[in-house]
This record gives sequence, C-alpha cells and structure tokens, in this order.
Amino acid sequence: MTLKVSLLTGPPGCGKSHTMLATAIAQPGRYVFCSPTTALIEEQFSAVVAAGVRAFRCDSASNLRGTVARKLSDTILRVKKEELSHVVIFITHIAMFAAQTETFQGW
Repeated sequence: MTLKVSLLTGPPGCGKSHTMLATAIAQPGRYVFCSPTTALIEEQFSAVVAAGVRAFRCDSASNLRGTVARKLSDTILRVKKEELSHVVIFITHIAMFAAQTETFQGW
C-alpha cells in the first residue's frame, strides 16, 4: 500500500495550516488533517465547512459517539459508504499515531 504524506514545516504563524487548508478546499480529494489541539481542529474545521467542503471531526470534543478510534473508524466507513470524493477529516496528532495505516488506504 502506498500512502502519500505531506509535511509542511515552518515557524508558528507562517501560514502552514492556511496553505494546506487552501489546497484541500481547492483540490477535491480525501484529506486527513492532524492538529496538536482540539481548539485548532475547531478553527480549521470551521474554515473548511464554511468553504462548502464536507468535513468531519474525529477528536474528543466532537459530537460523534464513542472513543476517538471509534469515531475515526465510523467516519472512514461513512465516507466509503457515501462514496465521498471531497472530504476532510480532522484528528489530533495522538489519534494519528494510534491509527492503523491501512485505515487510510485510498486517501
């Protein structure tokens, strides 16, 4: 399985998140955004939704049921079932470290 990972580095406030979000909004695809805090997820999630892109939060503060791992698993299944081709999922860094890489097959 091939998994494409993009990593953008730079100092705080240089526009990394805005650059990556703009790409995810402009170019249809399936994206996973990992953030260090749920507060940052909330901010980024709102921006994507405001742009009209389907987005899901799979963090402890989301309104989905279950553990974060369960939220992520259920969301991935939903995306596949609904055949969503332009979607962004937001998770924390910790959730990404815990996730199985095959979870994101085809993303």
